[in-house]
Amino acid sequence: MRDRLPPSALMLRMRFGATLKGRRQDLGFTQGDIAERLGIEANMVSQVERGVTALPMHDLQRWAAALRMPKAALADRFAFYNLPDFYCARYNKDPYAVEELARPALTARSAPGRPAERGARDRREP
Repeated sequence: MRDRLPPSALMLRMRFGATLKGRRQDLGFTQGDIAERLGIEANMVSQVERGVTALPMHDLQRWAAALRMPKAALADRFAFYNLPDFYCARYNKDPYAVEELARPALTARSAPGRPAERGARDRREP
């Protein structure tokens, strides 16, 4: 079972997909053209562009070549839209704030410490 993304994180991923689509269209390529260059199905290109599926990190170099982009530029955009906490720590710029989106609340999976430790810590009296 996959975890559902918080709405603002999904919006970031969708905006990343839109940047890929814009680049593809600027080059005059179809989804089929990009799919052929990548050796994947055109529906996968569509899913990435719509934010339905995340672009796998291990495919960044191939996508950069297919879209005729510098690898570093695509990697920075990928981090901004798909790894916002990493991007914020690295560049001291919060993608959620830049994009004017609500920052998702911490969950048991994203909060530091194990759930039992957090509960005990939260119950301590000052």
